[in-house]
Amino acid sequence: MTTREDSPELLRARRLGKRYALLVFVAFATGYIVLSTWEVIAGVFALDAPGQMAAHGRPDPACTGALAAFARSVDHADDAEATVAPVRAACTATSANLDALAAVERFRRAKASALAHGAEGPQRTAPLRRDLDAYLVP
Repeated sequence: MTTREDSPELLRARRLGKRYALLVFVAFATGYIVLSTWEVIAGVFALDAPGQMAAHGRPDPACTGALAAFARSVDHADDAEATVAPVRAACTATSANLDALAAVERFRRAKASALAHGAEGPQRTAPLRRDLDAYLVP
């Protein structure tokens, strides 16, 4: 005589329940792995950089004007240290302005480092210059 715990229907239901639970777990784990991998790839290759700027918005006109003056002075090989002060003064109000100011600081430090090491060339500062230029586009 079979008891209720040993009935074939109950055993089949238990196996089916285990399969569904395993399927849900595998689906969750796969999704987590795929999303985590995408985050790492996007961070390493800066695939989401324009999206970050769009999320914070554009800098205000005063900050954009100071950024343009800074970019012109750097292009004409003027002293970047002297021209960064107006950018610091103009770009502190909003998060978009602070992001633009951070781009200026990264570019300024990379340019100074390249000049100090005698390796001044566009290949060292080009990615940071593109980041800075992204804030200048209207």
